[in-house]
Amino acid sequence: MAGFIVPFMFVYNGALLLEGHWYELLLVVCTSILGVFALAVAIEGWLRRRLPWWCRVAAFLAALLLIVPGWATDLGGLALMALVYIVSRVSKDDRNAVL
Repeated sequence: MAGFIVPFMFVYNGALLLEGHWYELLLVVCTSILGVFALAVAIEGWLRRRLPWWCRVAAFLAALLLIVPGWATDLGGLALMALVYIVSRVSKDDRNAVL
């Protein structure tokens, strides 16, 4: 799935094609990697353990927000992924836990 979405990331932001200042490149590369990771979490439904359906939806929304360039969308995507990570850490369901 990431193979289909990454080309759209190139269209939305030219910094992925190494055009721009170094700090723009660093920000775009970091958010793109996190966005692809969020997409993988949403599709697989795992982050240290099986995630509930609403965490998968939140991870997918975070992936979409991290694809679109801009500070507001990046912060929203980071906040959603932080929520998903916290839920995966404090979940009491240890039947499917990955150490």
